[in-house]
Amino acid sequence: KYVENRTGASGVISEVHTFSPTLINEARFGYTLVRIAYNQVFDGYDFITKAGMTGPFVGIKPIIETVPVFNIDAIDGSPNDCCDAENNVQADYEWNDNLSWTRNRHLLKFGVDQILDRINTFHNFGSVYGAYNFNGKFTTDAYADFLLGLPQQTQITTPVPQARIHGMLLGVYAQDQFQVSSRLTLNYGLRWEFQSPYSGAPYLNYGSDPKNGAVVIQTEEGLSRVSPYFPSNIPIETAAQAGIPSSSLMFSHYLNFYPRVGFAYRPFPKSDVVLRGAYGLYGSNVY
Repeated sequence: KYVENRTGASGVISEVHTFSPTLINEARFGYTLVRIAYNQVFDGYDFITKAGMTGPFVGIKPIIETVPVFNIDAIDGSPNDCCDAENNVQADYEWNDNLSWTRNRHLLKFGVDQILDRINTFHNFGSVYGAYNFNGKFTTDAYADFLLGLPQQTQITTPVPQARIHGMLLGVYAQDQFQVSSRLTLNYGLRWEFQSPYSGAPYLNYGSDPKNGAVVIQTEEGLSRVSPYFPSNIPIETAAQAGIPSSSLMFSHYLNFYPRVGFAYRPFPKSDVVLRGAYGLYGSNVY
């Protein structure tokens, strides 16, 4: 049995200022918080200690609020996600400013939008304290194997430390709606976006080097965080050795320009028929 909590909060502040009948500005600031957490109702470390269980998980501290996973054939055991412990918190701060300017037959718009993303995540599986499968291999009866403590298969997961990462998304745009005539309207604009690579707590981020298949860590201090069960035949190198930024293990891209153009045309003066078309380039954020 576990307890699950889901909470959220959000708020927006907006201000519209009219400089003149043809010049209007709107500024907004918003905040969103989402938290999803669930954990066991008792201490997993205390559970394995009192049960007399031994293994590499003994001595795991700090206490992780999860319990071992038991799967017994023909008997309902522990569901796959029954014993996980999770605490995910995401907070977004966003502000944007949009300026509208009407000049003759042009409706010009300019704007900027920035999002600051903060993620604090923690997720550990019940197999941190071991997962045990009993299928009757030793006595032909799965439950008898369980009573004798003879699992057919065991598994253990290395505890994952809490990750605190943050990133930023910035966008700037300019567009124009041009009333060419009473029958033809053109829309065109350009947007530039920048997404900073996510970075966070030192020594916890890792990536890969496609040149040699090595796992890339931020600095040499991160070696102390590598699991003792990590395969010795896979090389480990620092970001400096791989030639990439150590803060995020990713390069930043600054040439993200997205043009857009469209039109609306009424072919017959006294008809409701309107022909519309548009084309644009759009980018997708990578998290």
